[in-house]
Amino acid sequence: MSPIPSLGYAIYFKGEKWLAFTGDTGYHKNTEILVDNASFAYIEATNKNGESNSYHLTPDEAHKLGRLANNYRLIHKRYESR
Repeated sequence: MSPIPSLGYAIYFKGEKWLAFTGDTGYHKNTEILVDNASFAYIEATNKNGESNSYHLTPDEAHKLGRLANNYRLIHKRYESR
């Protein structure tokens, strides 16, 4: 399978990472960097736990990423393990 391009966004305010948005993505080091220490992160969680791939996060993966931010919310979630 060829890599699927993905975009995430970070918005900075007065030099601080204010908002992060993962977009559709799998769990990668770059997604950790994107959400790390953000005031708030929107993190997609489309896959079911146990169905990990490179273009969508599972709820468990998304929660793991979310704990790197100061606050977060899962979006596009179809399945929730908690």
